[in-house]
Amino acid sequence: MSEKRKEDTGFSSFESTNLYDDIINLPHPDPKEHDRMPLQQRGALFSPFSALTGLDEELDETATLVNEYWEEYRDETNETGVNKRETNKSL
Repeated sequence: MSEKRKEDTGFSSFESTNLYDDIINLPHPDPKEHDRMPLQQRGALFSPFSALTGLDEELDETATLVNEYWEEYRDETNETGVNKRETNKSL
């Protein structure tokens, strides 16, 4: 709590106050229009989810393309360790 706010209220956020003593022990209100959601469903709202749907498939596809490229590159490399693509670039 900022110093200005602390001065305005006269207490810090960590000090006990009696502002809510009249309501602190009241039961939680139940909704009148509908039944409460079961705990299992409420918990599912906060369970982990895949925010980036399709990411795993895209990563797999990229890895496959990169592996294919490097296999071709390796196959094109002659016994001296120089790749044919690189020797053609220098000509």
